[in-house]
Amino acid sequence: MKTLLLALISPGKSSGTREGAVRGLVGVGKEAVRKGLVEGGGARVIAAEWEASGSDATPSGLVLMQSVLEALRVMQPVGLHMSDALDMQSDEDRALRGELDEVLGPFFASQVAGDKAWVKEVLGRGT
Repeated sequence: MKTLLLALISPGKSSGTREGAVRGLVGVGKEAVRKGLVEGGGARVIAAEWEASGSDATPSGLVLMQSVLEALRVMQPVGLHMSDALDMQSDEDRALRGELDEVLGPFFASQVAGDKAWVKEVLGRGT
């Protein structure tokens, strides 16, 4: 687990190394994904590097971003149809979105924000 986390957050790692770490976390399970991508800041680091590179549209950059989204889906509640999106008129939902932006970075937060139940699960507040 520590090796996977280091591959995610250490500077200068290739997108292939990061993708392997993401896939390794998925292989370990839901809590490993939470610890590596959410609590460990892996998603935020990957998104920040992707945005800093001008939203790297190379095949390896796109595959890495898709791998992170697939990993985050491991935390999506099972058996439910997509729940309501966050309501940005609600103080509670604005606070959730702010916290989601902090832990995932704006890109991944925007991908998750369309499903409030998923947001709560990612933030460790699932029902």
